[in-house]
Amino acid sequence: MRRAARCCRIALASSLLVLHASAFATNGDQRVGLNATQAGMAGAVVAMPEDSATLFTNPAGLAGLGMESVRLDMGFSLLNPPRSVNGVDSDSNLSFLPTGAVAFRLSPRLVLGMGLAGVSGFGVDVADVFPNLAGNQAAVSQREVLQFSPALGYQFTDRLALGASLNIYNQSLTLNSPQFSLPQNRQFGIGVTLGATFRATPDWQLGLAYSSKQDASAHEFNTAEGQVGFDLDGAASLAVGAAYLGVQDLVVEADVKRIYFNSVRDRVSFSRPAGYSGAVPAQVTFGWKDQTVYAIGLRKRMGPATTLRLGLNHGASPIGAAVVDTNLGSVAIVETHLGVGVTRKLTENLSGNFAYSHGFENSLTSPTGNRISLEQHWLHFQVTYQM
Repeated sequence: MRRAARCCRIALASSLLVLHASAFATNGDQRVGLNATQAGMAGAVVAMPEDSATLFTNPAGLAGLGMESVRLDMGFSLLNPPRSVNGVDSDSNLSFLPTGAVAFRLSPRLVLGMGLAGVSGFGVDVADVFPNLAGNQAAVSQREVLQFSPALGYQFTDRLALGASLNIYNQSLTLNSPQFSLPQNRQFGIGVTLGATFRATPDWQLGLAYSSKQDASAHEFNTAEGQVGFDLDGAASLAVGAAYLGVQDLVVEADVKRIYFNSVRDRVSFSRPAGYSGAVPAQVTFGWKDQTVYAIGLRKRMGPATTLRLGLNHGASPIGAAVVDTNLGSVAIVETHLGVGVTRKLTENLSGNFAYSHGFENSLTSPTGNRISLEQHWLHFQVTYQM
């Protein structure tokens, strides 16, 4: 019994160090759609994007936006992610993520853009992750990641557009457990996204986008036993998409995306002072696997003022049952997502957008009996102005 309790406590200490995906986990720790128009398509927006937030997913799409001079997309998302560890529900079940982007057409071929979005984060408060042990094994954490991206898209020919964005990240992190407390720490990171769109035929458009690893500075926490630190980088990804435009007022798009989690979430090493004997381990194996995500979405223009969207997104969890014990705080296991959305034109230049996304509940149980579960409900609101 003592050995089992000790193993549970070690698992808790290890898992708390990667609580990075607890609330905003969608495809692993990457959101499915940053605003209402993207969420309504379930993230199938690589080949035929329609708003200025394409600078985050495929900056080449900026060149194809249908505005004469400027397009502004501003909004926010509300997330309710019911989740539990060993049957104990987490508190802090409502989160807020803003997304804003703007695109300026400088010439018929060149479009510049910039955007700011909350791309990840969490606020987890589990009162007792091991209810069978004496006392309360509370897990409380908070993480926020903001991304700012200046970008450009250029229409090289009537069929080919290329684009690029510089991604600047600001990541805030604090972790608390019965074993240790790591105070709030904020670090910057950097990366790039490169993209292309290609009109293969009048009825088909293709898209390609690559996002580099989110290379963040190591988090360094000053504790009573000295400074401890670790890297918490974001995964690189490669996405391809094809959009069919052969039916009037209808776009159907299918995307495939590969997210390279294994290179940043397999093993994590920690810097510690010489002679350190505290609870923070030297290394933890989290064992995340690379993930392949499939998304399909359609949008249908119902008239001059209304557009409807429907999308489905699926990717096997990057966390397997065998490594649940070291991922008790990273319940990044939702696999299937459904999105529905609508755009309503309010004036000649102004539109309102709304979407609802649902991440279907998924649960995993480790060989030792530890169980994690996650479900998601998203509401997305967005205002669009273009002229």
